Amino acid sequence: LAVCHWGLYSLATTTEMVAAILYWSLEYPTDNKSLTWLNIGSHGVVAFLMILVGTVVDTVPVKLQQLWILMLYGCMYSAWTYLHYFLEIGNPVRVNSGEEDDDAIYPAISWGNDPMWAAIYCAASVLVLIPLCFFMVWIGTRLSGHARVLEDSQSLQEKDKDADEQKDNPTRGDLEMHIY
Repeated sequence: LAVCHWGLYSLATTTEMVAAILYWSLEYPTDNKSLTWLNIGSHGVVAFLMILVGTVVDTVPVKLQQLWILMLYGCMYSAWTYLHYFLEIGNPVRVNSGEEDDDAIYPAISWGNDPMWAAIYCAASVLVLIPLCFFMVWIGTRLSGHARVLEDSQSLQEKDKDADEQKDNPTRGDLEMHIY
């Protein structure tokens, strides 16, 4: 159960960082009226709080083996953005809003208007941004030291378990030593 928690933490934290970076670099409208607490809170503060809680409060270890989960998630989400466009599901926020493509989940990833840039953004997110954010989270957990303590205690528990098994199943050399 703990391993599942670690994987989900890694997935949630990394994707939240990716979402924040993509929002502020591609989607954020530059007019002065759009800077609201909702924008700041949902596209930055949440990522910061997740990192803080995972590295300081919960001491969640992030392992390099978890990167494939994130890469798979990125590929699946990229495929979903295309499927969303292809099936003309639509975006309820921008329905009949006068925009050129109201079927896109995000205007920057508009498969109908500019499929080349949509593919470039998806590929760059999966191949560059997800690994970069994952390594930032991984380094953060390594620098915090708390996650290392948790991993060390688990390895000690495994060593204790191995020692207990060895006591229960002694080898021939152990038997001979006890006979003398």
